[in-house]
Amino acid sequence: MQIPKPTKRTKFEANKGKKRRPGTGSIKKVAINTWQGRYAPTVNGKRIIRHIYANSIEECEQRLAELIAQMKEEYKLV
Repeated sequence: MQIPKPTKRTKFEANKGKKRRPGTGSIKKVAINTWQGRYAPTVNGKRIIRHIYANSIEECEQRLAELIAQMKEEYKLV
């Protein structure tokens, strides 16, 4: 009777999904070192679109969060 050898386990890493949660905007790469963040809420039946640009994805995430907070305050969005 042979004892099976234990298999080598790899560290689990979740894949980053392609879709973002509603209300968090969107980010895409538009050039080699340029990322575009976009937030487009609907206020009183009209869509208001704002864009931000950054040199890295981390900076774009941060600036997009600031933009969303500013627009929520400006338009009293919940």
